Amino acid sequence: MKKQHVHWLKNGLKNAAFAGACMLSSQALASVAYVDHHYSVKQPDGSSLEIVLNGSSHYGDQRTTDGYPLVYDKDKKGYTYAKLSSNGEKFVSSGILAIKANRSKLKGLNKDIDIPRSTKVAIGQRNALKRQIHKEHGEGQNKGQDKVNTQMTGTLALTGEVKGLTILIQFPDQTGTIAQSDVNNYANQIGYTGFGNSQSIRGYFRSVSGDKLDYTNTVTQYFTASKNKSYYTDPNVGFGTRAQELIHEALTWLKNTQGYNFSALSTDSSGNIRGLNVFYAGETDGGWSQGLWPHMGGFNQSFCANGVCATQYQITNMSDALSIGTFIHESGHLIADWPDLYDYDGSSDGSAAGFCVMGYGAIGEQSRFKPVPPNGYFRQLAGWETTTELNPAVNSNAPTGTLSHQANSNTLYRWSNPNKADEAFYVETYTKSGQSEFLPDEGLVVWHVDGDGTNSNEWHPLVQMEHADAARDPEKKVNRGDQFDMYDASMQDAFGYSVPSTGNNRSTNSRWWNGADSNFEISNIGAVANTMNFTVGGGVVDPEPVIVELTNGATTSVADLTAGQNKAFRLDVPAGATNVTFTLTGNNGDADLYVKKGAVGTSSDNDCKSTGSNSNETCTLAATEGVYYAVVDAYSSFSGLQIKGEYTTDTGGGNTQRYTGNLTGANDKDIHPDGSYFQYNGGTITGVLSGPSNADFDLVLFKWSNSRWTKVVGAETASSEESISYNATSGYYQFEIKSYSGSGNYTFDLTK
Repeated sequence: MKKQHVHWLKNGLKNAAFAGACMLSSQALASVAYVDHHYSVKQPDGSSLEIVLNGSSHYGDQRTTDGYPLVYDKDKKGYTYAKLSSNGEKFVSSGILAIKANRSKLKGLNKDIDIPRSTKVAIGQRNALKRQIHKEHGEGQNKGQDKVNTQMTGTLALTGEVKGLTILIQFPDQTGTIAQSDVNNYANQIGYTGFGNSQSIRGYFRSVSGDKLDYTNTVTQYFTASKNKSYYTDPNVGFGTRAQELIHEALTWLKNTQGYNFSALSTDSSGNIRGLNVFYAGETDGGWSQGLWPHMGGFNQSFCANGVCATQYQITNMSDALSIGTFIHESGHLIADWPDLYDYDGSSDGSAAGFCVMGYGAIGEQSRFKPVPPNGYFRQLAGWETTTELNPAVNSNAPTGTLSHQANSNTLYRWSNPNKADEAFYVETYTKSGQSEFLPDEGLVVWHVDGDGTNSNEWHPLVQMEHADAARDPEKKVNRGDQFDMYDASMQDAFGYSVPSTGNNRSTNSRWWNGADSNFEISNIGAVANTMNFTVGGGVVDPEPVIVELTNGATTSVADLTAGQNKAFRLDVPAGATNVTFTLTGNNGDADLYVKKGAVGTSSDNDCKSTGSNSNETCTLAATEGVYYAVVDAYSSFSGLQIKGEYTTDTGGGNTQRYTGNLTGANDKDIHPDGSYFQYNGGTITGVLSGPSNADFDLVLFKWSNSRWTKVVGAETASSEESISYNATSGYYQFEIKSYSGSGNYTFDLTK
C-alpha cells in the first residue's frame, strides 16, 4: 500500500552541484543531460584525469572523483583545481594542475566549495536563452530545442518510413574499432541486443509509435579525417567549430568521392535533412563543451547536395561500446522536433524527469539501454496516438462515467481548454513492462500541456507532470521521479480542482494555468493493471493530501489525530530567507513537532524538535533555500490544532544603474542594459531617458515571450525625455532607445 508509507520513504534532497559554467558558441545547442557521468581527459604531463560531470550543454559541474571542483586553464593547457572568485560568484583556476604530482598542494583548497544556487540558475538560464536567441536569428538553426509547435492536433506528424544518415569517422592516428556492420545492426536490426541494448534505434521508434514510424539509417563506411584527432578536439577553439569542420569534410567526401545521393534521405518541409548522425572513433579526448564533446547543433554554414541541405546534426564518440539512449534522445530533437524536458539551468530535474525520454528517461544504467517512451503529448504530435476528447465543451459526444485505458498503448484521453488552443490535460496509464520497464512508477499519469510553458521554468514547463503525491519532487530537485508520482487506488485515486492539493501555480490539481477551473475531474482510479478504470466527472471528494503544503505566514488546520498518528507538512523556503519558524497552536491534547530540511523527520532524525507537555510547540531554524518538512506527532490524542510555517527575507531596496550612449539619426537605436537583457523575478521596473532637446528619442520595454522579444510598454512622446514604470512579472527584459528623429547623447537610468 503506497499511501501508508509515502512520507516516510522520501529521500533527502540530492546534492547535485552545477558549477564551473561555460558560455558556449551558438552552434553548439544541445546535449543529453549528464548525471554522475565519468569520463577521462589527457593532462599536459600525459596522464589521464577522471572527471565526474553533472549538467547539460548549458551548465556543467566538473569534479574529481573525490569531489574537488575543476576548471580548464588555457594557460596551463589542462584542468586545474578550482577556487572561488573573490566575489564568490564563480569558479576560477587555482593554477594547480590536477595531476598526481600536485596532490600535496591541495591543503589550501576546499573541495566542498560551491557557488550560490541563485548564481547557477542565472548562468544556466542566460546560456539557454542565448542559445534560443541565436537560434531565432538564424545562427545555427536547431528545431525544437526550447519550444515546439504546440497545436493539439498533431501538426508535426512523423509516420511511415523516415530515412536518416549515420556517418562513421576515424582519424589518421585513431582508427575505428566497431565494425560498420555492428553499427548498422545497432541502427536498423529488429530484435537487436548488441552491447546490452534491448533494441535498435529503429526498434525503439517502432515500439513507441505503435509501428507507425519506421526510422532507418544508412550507415556509411568509415571516413578518415584529414587531420589527427587532436586537431578537432583542441580545447582552445570555440566549441562546435571543429566538429562542424569535421562533419563538412565527411559530407564532402560522401558527395564527391562516394557519389552518395542525399536526396534519398527524409527531409522536412524546407528540404532540410531530418536525421544526420555522426559517430567518431574512440573517446571524447577532451572536456565538457570542448572540441568534439557529444552534442546536437546547427551548422553555421549549411551543406547542400542533390537538392537537399544539412542544417543540423548530432555527434558523439563511439568508444568501445554503443548504447542507444543518447542517440534516441537526440533523434527526438532531429526527426520529431521534441524539446528537452530537463531543466537547463540545473535548478531542478524538470517535471517529467525520468518519466519521458526527453527528460531523464534515456540515461542511467538501465534506461540508456532501454529508454522509456516519450510522453503521450509528444507521441500525439508525431501522429502516433488515438486521442479521445473528454471535455463536453469541446466534444459534444464526449464519453462520461467509468472509462478504461489499456496501459502502454498508443491511446490517450484529453481534456482541452476551449479558450486556449494550446492548453490541455492528457491522461494515460503505464505498467512497468515492455518499453516502460524502467519508469520510476506505474499507474495513471496526468500531463498538463501549455504552449506558453518552457523548460527554462520548472514551475511552468511546456509539459508538466501532475505528480500524485503533490510533492513536486523533481521540480524541487529531490529526485527524478519516484513510486508515488502516478495515480492508483492505493496511492491517490482522484484528480480535480483541489486534488491532490489546492491552490494555483505550484500546486497539483486540474486548474488551468491562469487559475480558472477546468471542470476536469477524475475519481475512483483503479489498481495498477494492464487495463485501468477511472470515472470522469461526478464530483471529486477532496482527500487529505499525503503531505500538506503550507503557505508562508498562513495558518492551516491539522486533522484530528489519535495517539501514535502523525501528519506531515512542507514549506518551500526561497533564497534570501534568514530564518524559518513552525508554530503549532491549540492547547488540546499533546502533540509534538519535528522539523527537518529536505526530508520528513522523526523524533530521532530532525533539525529541530519541540516536545512540550501540551500542543503549543515552536521550532525556529536559520534558513537556507530549500524544502522544510514539519511533522505533527500525536503523543496523545488531539483535536482543533493549527500549524503555521513562515520565513523572513531581506528585501532590500531598488537598485539604479545609469547608462550613457549616442544615437546618430532617425532609426538608430541602442539596447540596454549594455546591449543585452536582464532576468527579473517580478516587481516594478523603471526606466528614465534624458536626451537632447532638439531630438525625439523613444523608450520601449520588451519581454522575451513565445521565442521573440515582445513590446510590453512604450514611452513615445515628441521629446527625448521619456519614462516608463512597469509592474513586471517574472521573465527576461530589455529596453530599447530609438531615435524617431535627431541625434545626440543621452543618459538612461534603469531601476529594478
